[in-house]
Amino acid sequence: MTLDSHEIKTEEEFEGLHGGQVGWIVNVDAPTNRNTAHRPNCDSITIAFFREKVVDNGSRNGSYYHFLRLADAERELDAVCCARCN
Repeated sequence: MTLDSHEIKTEEEFEGLHGGQVGWIVNVDAPTNRNTAHRPNCDSITIAFFREKVVDNGSRNGSYYHFLRLADAERELDAVCCARCN
């Protein structure tokens, strides 16, 4: 990971980033092997989805990351941009 990226591990951190204007939130989905980059204000990502994947399931089926630049998310996680955010 770059110095400008990190895994989002708490609901408080997710809520602090969600709805903002800085960077990209990447949803890493292990069952589908798909990593999707979203703008922080995208309505495709919600606290309910975060809670289910990270908190309730202990990140067994995936995780969330914050990147400042889309290019870094694409390079490091092979992320694709969300259709709504593109």
